[in-house]
Amino acid sequence: DGGYCGYCDNCRRGEFFACIRGQVTGVTVDGGYAEYMLAAASAVARMPSELPAADAAPLLCAGLTTFNALRNSGARG
Repeated sequence: DGGYCGYCDNCRRGEFFACIRGQVTGVTVDGGYAEYMLAAASAVARMPSELPAADAAPLLCAGLTTFNALRNSGARG
């Protein structure tokens, strides 16, 4: 499982990444590297089947981590 609660102040403002009850698969709850797992709908994103995994990877954890670091650093293009 994972995702956001949808009820805390952060979630009600649409800031799901800052959910105070959020669950992170592989960190606060088991899972992530399993062949099969259950996940809350709020914790997953649908990827087009024709999108190669290598092209989708930057949209996932590593891409978000890098994007958020740059976004919050004040760096400019």
